[in-house]
Amino acid sequence: MRDSMSIQATTLNDPPSTRSLDSPPSITAEELHEILLVAHSAGNTARRRFIDALRAMHESRLYRQLGFPNISAYADATFHYARTQVFEFLRVSKAFLALPRIARAFELGELTWSLAAELTRYLREREKDNGGPEGPAS
Repeated sequence: MRDSMSIQATTLNDPPSTRSLDSPPSITAEELHEILLVAHSAGNTARRRFIDALRAMHESRLYRQLGFPNISAYADATFHYARTQVFEFLRVSKAFLALPRIARAFELGELTWSLAAELTRYLREREKDNGGPEGPAS
C-alpha cells in the first residue's frame, strides 16, 4: 500500500491536465492557467463539432428518422436548446465554412463563442452591404 507521501509525489509529477483541482495549493498558477487554456480550447472544439453535426442533421433532415418534424423540435427535446439558439448554431456553423480563419481562432480558444458569432454576423452584413463577395453592385 502506498503512503501519503508517495501519493502526493505522484500527484505533483502528473501532467497538469490530469491533476486534481480539489487542492489548488498543490498546483502552480502557471499549471492551473495551462489547464484552463487547454480546457477552453477543447470546449470550443467540442462546440464546433456539435454545431457542425447539428448543421449536418438539419441539412440531411435525418432528425425525421428519429421521429422529429424539424431540427428545432429535435434540438429542444434532445439538448433543451430554444429555436433561436438552434438557428444561431446553424448560422455560425455555415459561416465558419466560408471563414476558416475565424473558425480556427475559435477552435484554438482565441475567440469566445459570443465574439465568433458576432464576427460572423458582422461579416455577413458587410458582405450584403457591399453587394456580395464581388463588392458593390454597379
